[in-house]
Amino acid sequence: MGFVVGDINSRRGRVEGFEDISGGKMIKAFVPLSEMFGYSTDLRSGTQGRGNYSMFFEKYEQGSKNIIDKVLNDRSEPVTGIDKIPSMGYNSRLVYFVI
Repeated sequence: MGFVVGDINSRRGRVEGFEDISGGKMIKAFVPLSEMFGYSTDLRSGTQGRGNYSMFFEKYEQGSKNIIDKVLNDRSEPVTGIDKIPSMGYNSRLVYFVI
């Protein structure tokens, strides 16, 4: 379980809670969608194939300053006003079933 929580934190995630379910534990967390690519492989490797997860969109959130700066620097065209920049991140709610 420590691996899963550490991995969530390394992906800029926020753990919301833990639950006991039949056969294991369930971890609920918010993680930015951009950090979830390749996650299935990492979860299975870290849990010896026993970990499973499901993910669904929960809400939009403003990205942190360093993420906004990275997105703006990667743009090919200049941005003329900060008020024209939409929210730069959104979170997915992850539900883990670690058995």
